[in-house]
Amino acid sequence: MPRTRFDKLAAPKRDPIKATILERKDATDTSLEAMAAALGVSVATLSRMLAKHTDAWPLGQIKRLYRFFKLDAADLREDIRA
Repeated sequence: MPRTRFDKLAAPKRDPIKATILERKDATDTSLEAMAAALGVSVATLSRMLAKHTDAWPLGQIKRLYRFFKLDAADLREDIRA
């Protein structure tokens, strides 16, 4: 049976890296402006990044956000493997 577009919609891909970043953002009450400044990008660019899966993000930007939120490298490794 051929694949369809509905296959992608039926099983959304998990994104533990984004979940960790957004949880920390909410817990620390951090604004998008502060996060964008930490990355060196505009708020619009950060919003577009957040709309995508973290597979499309450069690893350097993921590392910067983890450092910005003072998360350990072990947390990043764990999230990558999940």
